Amino acid sequence: MIGAERIRELLPHRHPIQLVDRVPELVPGAWLRAEKAVTANEPWDCANGYPAALLIESWGQSAALLAALEQGRLGPGTVLLFGGMSKVRFHRPVAVGETLEHHVRIARDLGETVLFEGHTECAGQTVLEIGQAVLAFRPGAELN
Repeated sequence: MIGAERIRELLPHRHPIQLVDRVPELVPGAWLRAEKAVTANEPWDCANGYPAALLIESWGQSAALLAALEQGRLGPGTVLLFGGMSKVRFHRPVAVGETLEHHVRIARDLGETVLFEGHTECAGQTVLEIGQAVLAFRPGAELN
C-alpha cells in the first residue's frame, strides 16, 4: 500500500488540493486502485455533493500516480501536463462520508505521453466513468 507521505513525494499537490489519500492496490505499468475519503472537513461546499471538478481532479491525480510509480517519471525538473479527457460520464453525486475508489488503467504508454481509462466507485456503485485521459511528462525548462 502507498500512503499519504509517499503520495506527497510523488505529486506536487499539497493540502487542500492533494485529493488522493492512499493506493491500496497497484500493478506497476498496468493499473491501480486509489482512495479518497470525502469528509465534512473539506474546504469546499459539499452540501449538493462532492464537486464534479474535484472528482475529476482526484481521478487525474490517481492516473498521475500510476504513471509516476511505473517509470519514476516525475523527477526533478519534470512537469506533468493534463492533456484532456473524453467520454466522461457522471452517474450520481458523491456525498460526505463516502470513499471514492478510483480505478485507473493505462490504455497506452507512448513514453512521454500516457493514455488512461477507468472509473470511480462509491460503495460499489459507479459514480464516474473516464473513457480516455491524456497526461504528458515534459521537461520544465521547455515550458518557459
